[in-house]
Parts: sequence; C-alpha cells; structure tokens
Amino acid sequence: MNPLKLLQNITFLVVIAATVSWNSNTQPQTTVQAYPGFRPCKFHLVVMNTLPGDNAMNVHCHGDGDLGEEKTLVNTNYTRPFWTAIYYTTKYKCDVNWSLGQLTFESFRDEPDWVDLNCGGPHCIWKANNNGVSLYHIQKQVFVFKQKWNTTRL
Repeated sequence: MNPLKLLQNITFLVVIAATVSWNSNTQPQTTVQAYPGFRPCKFHLVVMNTLPGDNAMNVHCHGDGDLGEEKTLVNTNYTRPFWTAIYYTTKYKCDVNWSLGQLTFESFRDEPDWVDLNCGGPHCIWKANNNGVSLYHIQKQVFVFKQKWNTTRL
C-alpha cells in the first residue's frame, strides 16, 4: 500500500477513535450551568399573554440585540430564539404594556447561576397575567411570580 495512503487511513482512524472516546465520556447535562464556556449557546425567550378577556399586550425585548416588538393577542406567545455572546455577557430586558399597566423586567442574563436559578434550562418562559409576570422554572415545573404591573400613568 502507498505510504501516503496508509498515513491518511491511520490519521482518519485516530480522529474517529478520539471522537468516539470523547462522546462516550460526555454525560447528559441536567443544568445549564455546565454548558461550555467561551462558546455561544442558543436560548429561547417566550412571553405568554394570559391576560383576562381579549386584552392584547405589546412586547418589546432588547438588550445585546433588538429581538423586536410585537402586539401579542390573548393566549398567544411572543417567542424569540437568540444566541449568547462568547463571554457570558448577553442580557435582555422586556418592556410589556397593556391597557391597565406596563412593566420592564430583566428577561435573561447569561450567567450560569442566573439561568439555573431562574429559567432552569435553555428556555426562559414568562407568563403575563392580570397580576404581573411570572417565570417558569423548567426543572421545578412551576411559575414563580417576579413583578407586578406598574399602573401609574405618565
């Protein structure tokens, strides 16, 4: 066999063996805290409209990038996927308003402790109702109340 071809085959087998060995040592992650550092990760930001009656709300999420503004009807969601920055610096806040109130809240902070304690996974799911906004903790499977509506009009 050609020595160059033999070297290519051996190199290929070494790469395959290293990949299989690395994958077999990788454990499934149950928390986001273990996600790789210095590497962008994909998250989803969701704001659910569960207001009473037929009250639409306006949602605008922004921070490291503008995720856009949307009029969200009752029982529909404002949903935006995004990628984090390389060095744990991504932050987002959302401005939400409807006929009886408005609020601004921190909807995402790319710090492992913040994500683990608040979202519990790669989806930060917020629910707006007549009391204010709550955040769903994926691992605990419960909505945690975070902020009430500001009903003061300017």
